[in-house]
Amino acid sequence: MESQREDRVRRLAVIVATTSVVTAGVYVAGCSKSEYADVPEIMLEAAASSGSSPWMESISTADVPSAVPSSATVLTGDADTAQTLSGAEIGLYGGTPNSPVCDREKMDLFLGEHPDKAEAFRQVTHAQDIGDFLGGLSPVVLTADTRVTNHGFDNGVTTFQSVLQKGTTVLIDDTGVPVVRCACGNPLAPPAALAAPVSKLRFQGDEWEDWNIKRLAAVRPAEEPIKTFVLSDVVAAQNLPPNAAPPPPLAIAPGEPVPFVATPEVVEQAEQTLRAEQANTGESSVPNGDTVTDDQTSDSTGTDDSSDTDTTQDTGTEETEDTGTVTESPAGETGDAPAVDESDTPVVDPALAPDADGESPVEEPTEPVVATDPAALPAEDAPGAEVVPPVIPVLPPITEYLPEITDILPTSELPAAP
Repeated sequence: MESQREDRVRRLAVIVATTSVVTAGVYVAGCSKSEYADVPEIMLEAAASSGSSPWMESISTADVPSAVPSSATVLTGDADTAQTLSGAEIGLYGGTPNSPVCDREKMDLFLGEHPDKAEAFRQVTHAQDIGDFLGGLSPVVLTADTRVTNHGFDNGVTTFQSVLQKGTTVLIDDTGVPVVRCACGNPLAPPAALAAPVSKLRFQGDEWEDWNIKRLAAVRPAEEPIKTFVLSDVVAAQNLPPNAAPPPPLAIAPGEPVPFVATPEVVEQAEQTLRAEQANTGESSVPNGDTVTDDQTSDSTGTDDSSDTDTTQDTGTEETEDTGTVTESPAGETGDAPAVDESDTPVVDPALAPDADGESPVEEPTEPVVATDPAALPAEDAPGAEVVPPVIPVLPPITEYLPEITDILPTSELPAAP
């Protein structure tokens, strides 16, 4: 009896221990997968493939190199986060000189013959007139593996995330965003935000030879419409020896089918556009390659803008409050005088202006001036004022000023007394 009780206790202990181990294993497995369990798969689409759910046959026309050289790409380093580039980025796209890479008219004709796909295309792209819409796009070549939102067609529009291999031909709008894939006619849009680091993303499809999960680009629209896109010459770059300088860039305007060799003026204009956008978004680059945001920048002159009063400049010039006081520079120093606002400068009588030596030409009187005009006297009720009585000069008798009559007429001429 006692032995049976011990056997039951041992069996119960084994069951409890086994259950605990299984439960712990399920819990650990669940925690390790739950964080990124909902991350959707991303389709890998090689440049030569038609991809998933194509709308039509390829409209690519040029023989694009099967592998774009690394010298032609704008991505220079690995990253475990999304690398998003502006559509204004120089060299983000490539081209082939003197030949288009996509036939836009062929796509317009195809959609005109398939009203169901044409209507679906309008809904995805928000295009009113498909011909005008396609006519405003520029055919280019991707120089980096690029993430996009892809729209296939299978009895209706299908939407999925994909990575297009560099070397894929696309049509871009005037903000630099890919909107059509030429190999299949699929409409494109900017990619969805990543829900996980790129190392945790899940991909479906065959990887290409130089596939690198940490070198994925995404394109955001430029702030302003681009006048001219500066492209890499992917054909000339393919034939360059290692470490050689890149070939002259190409350029293409929105709506133009064929790129041309970019002039220095075109490249400079594109660089100015990119710098202006970086300044507006707080991503202006400094010489060492770091990125500086607007709230980190400071006045390089080191001036203090906290107050306009009680400040002393490095030259020793003292600034005072705006009370009409003229700023004076110490003697013996030279330099440009600070600008003075004429509207705040008191008008000085030229007769009272100081001379070249800085001395006033008006001298102080050496003797006190006695006021004789009662109107000029201080008021009796003025505090601290002393009333000075007027001084009346004493005049000599008027006879002192009358000459003797004999001084006027000689005595001999005077009439005799009667």
